[in-house]
Amino acid sequence: MLKTYRIYFLAFIAGLSACTADEVTINQPPSTELDGKYNWQSTVISKPVDLDLDGNSSTNFIAETHLREDTMHVYFLWLETIEHSIEDRKFYDQRIFLWSPLSNLVSIEGKDLFTAYGLTNLLAKYKFSQQTKTIDIIGNLGSGYVDSVRLINNTILEVKYRQYFYTSNGWEELSLTSAYMRAE
Repeated sequence: MLKTYRIYFLAFIAGLSACTADEVTINQPPSTELDGKYNWQSTVISKPVDLDLDGNSSTNFIAETHLREDTMHVYFLWLETIEHSIEDRKFYDQRIFLWSPLSNLVSIEGKDLFTAYGLTNLLAKYKFSQQTKTIDIIGNLGSGYVDSVRLINNTILEVKYRQYFYTSNGWEELSLTSAYMRAE
C-alpha cells in the first residue's frame, strides 16, 4: 500500500515538472488581437480530387463542391479567448472554431447519386504571440485537424487543416488550405 502511494506521489511530481509556463497562462491575459469572426474566402485542396463525382478532378474546392456564393457565409472562422476562474486565479484558453462544409453522400438502394454538403465545426486550441505574430496550434478537439494558422496580414488568416470528404475514390482525408478575412 505504501509502495502504491510512493508511485502515485512520484507520478504527481513528474507531472508537475513536465508542465511549463508556456502551456498554461495564469493571471496573464493573452493577446485578444485576433479574436472575432473571419469570413471564408477560398479553399485549395492539396491534390486534385473529384468531389462532385463528375469525372473531372480539381484542386479548387468551391468549384468541386458547387457551393453557391450566397451560402458561403455559413462557413467561417471564429477565434476566441476564454477566461476561466478558480477561486482567485484566472486561466485563459484560446480556441479556434472553424465552420467547414461537411460531406454527405446521398444514395438510394446502394447507388450513389450525389454528394451534398452540410456544416461541421473543427475545434482547436491555439496560442497567439503578439510579439512574434505567430499562432501555435496546441491541440485539436473533435473531428478534423487544424494543422496550422498563419497571419498573412492584419485582416487575413491562412488555415491548413485536414478533413474527410467523399471523392470518386471513396472516403479520403484531404489536406486543405483556406483563406479567411476578418469580418467588419
